[in-house]
Amino acid sequence: SEWAALCGVLRRPDWISDPRFADGLSRTENHDLIDTLISEVTAEWSADELQKALQEVGVPAGAVLDGKALLFNEHLNARGFYEVVSHPASTEMPPLPYAGRPWKFGDTPGEIRSAAPTLGEHNQSVLSNLLGFDDARIADMTESGVIGTSPANPRAARQSSNETLLSQGRIVRWEADFEEQIRRKFADP
Repeated sequence: SEWAALCGVLRRPDWISDPRFADGLSRTENHDLIDTLISEVTAEWSADELQKALQEVGVPAGAVLDGKALLFNEHLNARGFYEVVSHPASTEMPPLPYAGRPWKFGDTPGEIRSAAPTLGEHNQSVLSNLLGFDDARIADMTESGVIGTSPANPRAARQSSNETLLSQGRIVRWEADFEEQIRRKFADP
């Protein structure tokens, strides 16, 4: 019934009677051909329209979304899936949206409580409170470079331009104003 419903939505009733697709086994045996045919027919659809049309006739379907489409997805945002987290000023990172939990509980809602710790942020607490080291020992460890709050031998990361990444196929697109789009979407009201 799902195969017939799919063929109906895609306006390909001829596939229903095609012996290559007569049953689940024959469709499995011809999956490469089916993939090709479906790819050709669905190219004219938007992902959201096709998902909706298929779901309306009982075909389990979901659009495959890229990172931006997920961030701006109406359903995920209506559920409060993304949580904006502020970062320490020293990181020079703006507040950013992070994926929350895919479930919601009424009595124990849960939340992201803080950004990931910065390098060495909890040295004092862990060494003193958990391990019982005194301040002099912690100071010695800091002075000798055993612990710290910045890399011992920092090296600047080589950063390729977005144009280079695009030409190499390492990204599929980039938008110069993406940071501003994020800021507008996830700014506190």
